[in-house]
Amino acid sequence: FFRLMSVVWYALGLLLVTLVGRVSSLKGKAKVRKLLIDAEAQAVEGECRLPNEQNEAHHWLTEGSRLHKAGELTDAKACFVSALQANPKSEVAWAHLGALYQKSGDESRAQTLFAEAKGLAGHVCTRHVHVWHFLGPFPIGKMEQDGDPVAARGGIQNVPVGVGSYHSEYGRNGRVGWTTFKGDHKGSVNFQFPQVNWNELVQSLGGMAVLEFQGWAVGDWMV
Repeated sequence: FFRLMSVVWYALGLLLVTLVGRVSSLKGKAKVRKLLIDAEAQAVEGECRLPNEQNEAHHWLTEGSRLHKAGELTDAKACFVSALQANPKSEVAWAHLGALYQKSGDESRAQTLFAEAKGLAGHVCTRHVHVWHFLGPFPIGKMEQDGDPVAARGGIQNVPVGVGSYHSEYGRNGRVGWTTFKGDHKGSVNFQFPQVNWNELVQSLGGMAVLEFQGWAVGDWMV
């Protein structure tokens, strides 16, 4: 009995030591991550301007990507640093920032940031998109004129994620906006819109064609 109890207490002791070590390791990584972000913030020379309500990481990422494509690398770097300040665990923001340093010829700094991105993602490439930002739903089908609902605004790449509403017969008061969906561990995601009264639409229009819809799903995938 005493030998069994000793084994149990020994096992519990090992488990406690493992848990304490794990917590200490996580705290250590978080501290290093903060030091890296603080260093980047102090080195920022550009400026990233967004409306006050756009203060989440994906807002900064969207603007940073737009500026990167436009060749405004200094301001893009400021956006990615802001994204990391909003969410230090954004592996996509770390990867974007690393890509900017690589493009400027600072390979050493780039690899440091890529390593942080890899550490957060668990591997070189993210296998699935776990968080989707969906804009819609918008009408489409035989009785509708097909087209990109945000083409007039320069396409989805120029639309700020999570902000604004758009005309659609599916929405309350004739407008729809962004909805966030989370996928499972296999990457599957189920898009549902409980705010849309599908039965009423079918009955009022006298057909099932109204159940056809379109929209944009935006997510981050690190390569």
